[in-house]
Amino acid sequence: MTREEAIHTLKGLLEAGRESRIEIQGTSMEPFLKAGDIVQVGTVSPNQLKTGDIIAFLQDGRLIVHRYLGRATQSGVYCMRQKGDNLLGHGWVNPDALVGRVVWVERGMNKRQLLKGAGLARNRIHGLWAWGFCSAMERASWVRRQFLRKEGVVKPPTMNQGNSPSREQEVLILATRLMLSEAQEARMGVILEEGFQWPSLLKQGTQFGLLPLLHHHFSRPPLAKLVPEEVRAALGKAYYYTSLKNLRMLGLLRRFLLKAQEAGIDVILLKGALLAKWVYGDMGLRPMNDLDLLCRKEDEPALQKILEGMGGFRANSLTGRESVLSPVQVSVIEKLNHSAPWWFPDICRIEVHYHLLSRSVVDDTWLQEALWANAVISEWDGLKVRSLDPCHQLIHLASHLSKHLKEQAFNLYWFADIREALRIHRTVLNPQTLVLQAQRLGLEQDCARVFRLIGEPWGGEPGLDDEASTRSIAALMNTVMQAAVMGNSKRTVSGYISMIRAVRHVGDFPDKARYLRDLFFPPASKLVHEYQTRNRFILPLLYFVHPLARLLQGLRGTIQHVQRRLGH
Repeated sequence: MTREEAIHTLKGLLEAGRESRIEIQGTSMEPFLKAGDIVQVGTVSPNQLKTGDIIAFLQDGRLIVHRYLGRATQSGVYCMRQKGDNLLGHGWVNPDALVGRVVWVERGMNKRQLLKGAGLARNRIHGLWAWGFCSAMERASWVRRQFLRKEGVVKPPTMNQGNSPSREQEVLILATRLMLSEAQEARMGVILEEGFQWPSLLKQGTQFGLLPLLHHHFSRPPLAKLVPEEVRAALGKAYYYTSLKNLRMLGLLRRFLLKAQEAGIDVILLKGALLAKWVYGDMGLRPMNDLDLLCRKEDEPALQKILEGMGGFRANSLTGRESVLSPVQVSVIEKLNHSAPWWFPDICRIEVHYHLLSRSVVDDTWLQEALWANAVISEWDGLKVRSLDPCHQLIHLASHLSKHLKEQAFNLYWFADIREALRIHRTVLNPQTLVLQAQRLGLEQDCARVFRLIGEPWGGEPGLDDEASTRSIAALMNTVMQAAVMGNSKRTVSGYISMIRAVRHVGDFPDKARYLRDLFFPPASKLVHEYQTRNRFILPLLYFVHPLARLLQGLRGTIQHVQRRLGH
């Protein structure tokens, strides 16, 4: 049997669910793996890999065993970064060349498990260290190239700077509205007729949550005849799934509102639930990830009792999803954002806000009173439902979108939310009042930026025209997609520092000490779950490794954030 035939047989065994043993040759992975070691390889998909895992892959007709360090795009192609521990540089490998992941390592009479306990911890530390080293080398090389170009030594290569949106992006941005003008519909038709990358459209539409709105536009003539049948089927499936998911969430919401009404508690609906039913008018067009509600602070004990009675439990957004939170954790979460969300398994989470639009207001009593006094009451099958008045609703939607634009993580249907809310409320909305309210709340710049992006006037300043708006939104989309490809979802060092600084919101010294203890040294059960081990004897090691791992993750996130900001 030739080497190629042996590798093909090995890959077939792994795909059949059987693990295979390979003898290590060479020194590229020393001292972690040495020549003569036996590794046991199991099947794995590229999406399941974590930084530090040992992978086996094909390269130039050979089977290579190296360490996985993450993923990125090289010349527009998705690749996996790999490196031998004993090698200075790193390399790239196509996901199709992946054979499997090393599960066990045998050296003589000793056998080490690499996916649990101490083996997993060592893998992660080695991987993060190697990743940091490679990133630093790349950054140094990039800085050197920039210096040489600045000095005129190297001529910069000609490349597309991304100023012009792709056809797929233009169609997505056009679709961020319920109704197209004749010119917009004609432009979309021209794009579809001239040639189109349908897989790219579906991928970006999924990433930015716009498949239901694409279904809405592409299922109507004359655009329907320009869309392939398989694409319309995929969009119809997304619309159907969104409808079912939203109906389940609205069912949970109605149960809650009925119980709140019986208890004499007033509730204001925010964002998704309100928009899907009363603005879009079609439950399948506006995706919902959670239910956002505004309640009075004095109703909190009664609301907790209702939510617990419905089967919900609290979740900690700071240190991970946990069903049991201490009063200290709950108070800190509320100070930083809003009350800790309530989770309802297999349905969604409910986020209860007791303050709204008051990030820069020290005493917001007047604001909360205004929100409740001006609330709009609608009818829902005999049930009274409250929503924000048009002015506060638009400020809330625009400031929420602006916040996520700064964080470089947004959905395109949030643009549609503002467009449709404006369309419905334009006749009763006073633009001057809108600007004055935003200024009073310290949200004027946030709102102005969003209105300008969607081509709407703000305070006498005109919005961008359609072409400039499309370019600006497409640039924001490119940044988000680059961050997703590079895996830039890691918390930065500043993010961890913010979590530490949150201790100032904690009351007395014992509570401050408990908060910091839970942050740096979480419960043993959480460490056992995170590092997938049942060996209690290695818990002291994990308590030592965990803070270091968090520090390395923060450094990694910071480097990625800087790279993203520099456009590298």
